[in-house]
Amino acid sequence: MKVAVVGYPNVGKSSLVNRLTQSREAVVHELAGVTRDRKELQADWNGRVLTLIDTGGVDLQDTAVLARQIQAQARAALADAAAAVLVVDARAGLRGGDHEIAEVLRRSALPVLVAANKIDTAADLPLAAEFYALGLGDPIAVSAAHGLGTGDLLDRLAELAPAPAEPVQAEHTGADNDGAEHTGAENAEAAPVPANRTHAEAAPGGVPIRLAVIGRPNVGKSSLVNRFLGTGPGGKAAGGSREAVGRVIVSPVAGTTRDAIDQPMSFGGRELILVDTAGLRRQAKVGESLEYYTSLRSRRAAERADVALVVCDAREGITAQDLRIAQLAMTSGCATALVLNKWDLAAELDLVHERARAGTKLRLRPRVMTASALTGRHVERLLVEAVGLGDRRRSRIPTSQLNRFLAELVAARQPPSGSRRRGDGHRLKLLFMTQTSEPPPRFSVQVNSRPRVTRDYAYYLENRLRERYRLDGIPLIIDFVERHERRSGARP
Repeated sequence: MKVAVVGYPNVGKSSLVNRLTQSREAVVHELAGVTRDRKELQADWNGRVLTLIDTGGVDLQDTAVLARQIQAQARAALADAAAAVLVVDARAGLRGGDHEIAEVLRRSALPVLVAANKIDTAADLPLAAEFYALGLGDPIAVSAAHGLGTGDLLDRLAELAPAPAEPVQAEHTGADNDGAEHTGAENAEAAPVPANRTHAEAAPGGVPIRLAVIGRPNVGKSSLVNRFLGTGPGGKAAGGSREAVGRVIVSPVAGTTRDAIDQPMSFGGRELILVDTAGLRRQAKVGESLEYYTSLRSRRAAERADVALVVCDAREGITAQDLRIAQLAMTSGCATALVLNKWDLAAELDLVHERARAGTKLRLRPRVMTASALTGRHVERLLVEAVGLGDRRRSRIPTSQLNRFLAELVAARQPPSGSRRRGDGHRLKLLFMTQTSEPPPRFSVQVNSRPRVTRDYAYYLENRLRERYRLDGIPLIIDFVERHERRSGARP
């Protein structure tokens, strides 16, 4: 059951959601207005599964553009929910804004519970009584900070949730001969895909590709995500789907998005999970704890993604910070591409120069692409590239192909020889090559002498391998192993 958690700004909605779901996914800070997009987190209680939708603080008297977008997000959450929790600040007392939100909830016809938050001790319990005046039933005294009353709130929510369905033994149709157990499509859709599932274990069609959209603040990440989902300007989804309200708030104010928000989508018959993240500021500017926490969330998003699109502002070109963010993504194991967004506004940019600079500064040589989230230009190309990167990151190259590649490599450039003065004048020999694992792709090259492998020749092999098999922007590992050794040695 989906539950919308709504309330006035800075009443502790995100803290309460984190407490109920036993997580720290929702960003929490003492400043008002930290939560801006809606975010879904799950709680299991007494056999009931509750999906809590954390929303931004709603002040219906605030007419600023960003405030109106937050209000639209909250209304979208209510439209998607089966129940609502109105969170109020018991210490601040009953405010006019609480009455206005309560009236909206009454018109929604949803079951509503009032959570009087910030009641941290038994002495504070009488503070909850004031909220009877909202006309939404008995307020539940809770403390998100200390957990007081949260069990009571979950009990009340569990009473509203439907009873779990009895497990149904799916009938075997006999269509397959491999003895596999069959389940209904509903169960297959609901079952989460393990994050560590390997390519060999993937179901038909492959596991969903986790795509992180990262970059500096205000470069258009949320606009791109909304365009992918069909909720941005123009309305048509790159993958054919559409929502009535943009899932992620877009604003000219830098740093609008502060959470990493996961959003599933389909494109070209493939399943993707989009992760739109808060902008990464330069390290020197991350002084405020909120910015530090948000940057940390973005790094974590890259660490759990398969592919990262590093969004840059084409009007500025690829900055040093953009390059650092791309390096962060690749170090985290993401297949990575750079996206020059706002391309329609960058008539003077030298694309050849930008691509050459990225290729020089980043050893993994990620592809540099152009797009405009505003006009939709080249947006589908980004998704095509993301799917391709995800597939190549999980790909297996046949051993026969790798050894033909190795022979051509040696013919084009002879391996280095040792020093006669040190008594190791024999030339390095590359004897055999195979791929040992994925993702990321890992290769083993058998050699006659591990110490004779120079850094230059190792890079030469890596670069030619990237060119041959389109592995640009994809982290890979090459182990050089002496033939008599059983353990892999790291490349210099």
